[in-house]
Amino acid sequence: MLQPVPPAELANSGQVIETTGRIEDFERLVGIVDADLSALPAERIPQQWRQAAVDITLRFGWIDARPGVPTLEGRVTARVAAVCQRCLAPFEIALDTAMKLLLPQSGTMPAECDGYEIWEFDENTVSPADIVEEALIMAMPLSALHASSDDCKAVFDDGHVDDGKTVRPFEDLRSLMANDDRKN
Repeated sequence: MLQPVPPAELANSGQVIETTGRIEDFERLVGIVDADLSALPAERIPQQWRQAAVDITLRFGWIDARPGVPTLEGRVTARVAAVCQRCLAPFEIALDTAMKLLLPQSGTMPAECDGYEIWEFDENTVSPADIVEEALIMAMPLSALHASSDDCKAVFDDGHVDDGKTVRPFEDLRSLMANDDRKN
């Protein structure tokens, strides 16, 4: 169903793909998530994260509803395991990405691309699975953080009390500079 196919064939048939996959279906995405989670102790790594659902809706057609350049419009959603870069706790990121792509064969390019991004490919076929995986990877944040500070264990409240154990490496520098200024 998500195998490589010529984009013109998908556009001619007005192919609509509505399916649910799993994170484990996308090898590069698994590698990225696995690398992030490997920073956690084994007992803190979320179980079954590879089986999380990926909801996929793809619609193929032609730009301006006439043969010329194939288009792909769709939406991909998933909940992906991640490590909060603030508190280093595991959590899930909700990914929701819309796609509006042109799938031109080499040498054919429309003059107007109103709101479409161009998906370049080397073969005469495109793999909808590769497009979905790329969309998910691009939707991943560069630095994963809890959406709410209430969920993040690293956030201090305003009533934080210094217990005297805080190391302040530059605390003496101010007094040394003040003494140096008095000497001059």
